Amino acid sequence: MTATASEIRPAKRRYSGKITDPDRWAFFTPRRGDIIVCTPAKCGTTWTQSMIALLLNDGRDLPETVSQISPWIDADFEDAATRAVPALLAARTGRRVIKTHTPGDGFPVWDGVHVVAVYRHPLDVLLSLRKHLVNIARVDEHPLKEAVPAALRYFLQTPLAVDEIDQDALEVLTEHYRRTVAARPADQVTFLHYADMIADHAGTVARLASVLDTGTETASQARIVRATAFDAMKRRATDFVPLASTGFWRNETAFFDSGGTEKWRGAFSAAEIAAFEARLAELVPEPGLRHWLQHGGDYTHGS
Repeated sequence: MTATASEIRPAKRRYSGKITDPDRWAFFTPRRGDIIVCTPAKCGTTWTQSMIALLLNDGRDLPETVSQISPWIDADFEDAATRAVPALLAARTGRRVIKTHTPGDGFPVWDGVHVVAVYRHPLDVLLSLRKHLVNIARVDEHPLKEAVPAALRYFLQTPLAVDEIDQDALEVLTEHYRRTVAARPADQVTFLHYADMIADHAGTVARLASVLDTGTETASQARIVRATAFDAMKRRATDFVPLASTGFWRNETAFFDSGGTEKWRGAFSAAEIAAFEARLAELVPEPGLRHWLQHGGDYTHGS
């Protein structure tokens, strides 16, 4: 078991919601070498967790599902799996990888704990959220399930509230991004963009192996690329999908829609895209940060 990580800086804000319970961080005793996958919803969370879990297992088949190996630490679904997370994390030896959708200023900075933050073009996030909500068995009505113009208005206009952080809104996504950039020291966070991950899957695995210092050989990395290809994960959805075999999803295979990026092109009118761009400029006034959030590419911390 690795050494306990000391706290460098406490959380700056407290975020909560229908699912998110910030009190659950209290049972987490961080260890040096732990990894936190910190993303807004539908930005590549499960994909990133899966790559990292396989890297920590040297590319071998995982002994448990990704949700068991990499639990969602601050989610409270009031079920047995949620209640089991503290004991599960305490029992794990070696390095651990955990999931959160909380922005990077909502939990402490710990020495030797690395954050991997993943983002995606917000309009692709919106389209993915719409399909995601249709596939959740217990969600009958939601503003994002309405016709595209109404869904877009909701997405653009809904304000962030720290006690309703689970809202599916643009401001939640942009504040997650800007506050994670501001809160995490450059040497303790890696930023990934979904478009870059799609464009260079093997390069993403290699980069994670390098920044996380997993010592994973090239041959093992190649196995991980094959195992985390879209079609491969879809075929083994039960192993990868969060909350698998619980009745949460109408169709677990449909969790993996079709991969790809820039699906927003052709899905919105010119006026709708203009409205989005104007709102995004309000929320992310820094041109460099705004461009990267949409398109990815080379990233300079805080630029």
